[in-house]
Amino acid sequence: MVVPTVCPGTGTGGDAAGDTLTGIEWLRGSAFSDSLTGDGGANRLSGLAGTDTLDGGDGNDQLIGGAGADVLTGGAGFDTALYDNASVGVTASLANPSANTGDAAGDTYSGIENLVGSAFADTLTGDSGSNYLQGWHGDDVLNGGGGIDTLNGGLGADTFVFSSIADSTAKAPDRISDFSQSQGDKIDLSGITHGSGTFIGTEDFTHHAGEVRFIEGTTQTAVYIDANGDGTADAQIRLFTAVALTASDFTL
Repeated sequence: MVVPTVCPGTGTGGDAAGDTLTGIEWLRGSAFSDSLTGDGGANRLSGLAGTDTLDGGDGNDQLIGGAGADVLTGGAGFDTALYDNASVGVTASLANPSANTGDAAGDTYSGIENLVGSAFADTLTGDSGSNYLQGWHGDDVLNGGGGIDTLNGGLGADTFVFSSIADSTAKAPDRISDFSQSQGDKIDLSGITHGSGTFIGTEDFTHHAGEVRFIEGTTQTAVYIDANGDGTADAQIRLFTAVALTASDFTL
């Protein structure tokens, strides 16, 4: 076990005992249970195997717990839990970490805003805040939850899930940064339309509940959902690409 701290930094256990750390931004632990603490800068802490405790401190930190049930504390800043070294796909949820699987199993989060998945098929879920979720490789499922989220599926046929209007409201929409028809990406709106939605292309709403329309701009595309049939959009999703959407791009 090693217990190094970067602030300005003295190790207190194992091979780190007595070490003085200056100008160090990255810490890597052992195959055992480690405690790694960052400072006020942008740190990258990697616990490897074992039940690790990682505390990024201030700054925009990257925390890699690795295998084992890890405690990940981001502190102030816009902090990320990464699973890019996992050997199988992970399920990681900021809102409900008890459902985590793979390298994320048993992990707990505090002050973590972002999740990065593995090279395999991952399921990543945000919380009520504004999150950045990146699936990386594999056929991933991303659900930002509440807040203004940015979703990046990466390579593979990814599914972007919106379970309720509150996940991406008309005035505070989520953003999908890399929607790709050629890779087979889909937008799952069945939680909003209750499985009975209708894609109407670029037509105006016709006062029927569950209608989905889009407007393609020069660099972005906006998706609008009329959940209750009042003729106005209750939810909106922004795509950071200009794309002519079709019904096959959605699960309604």
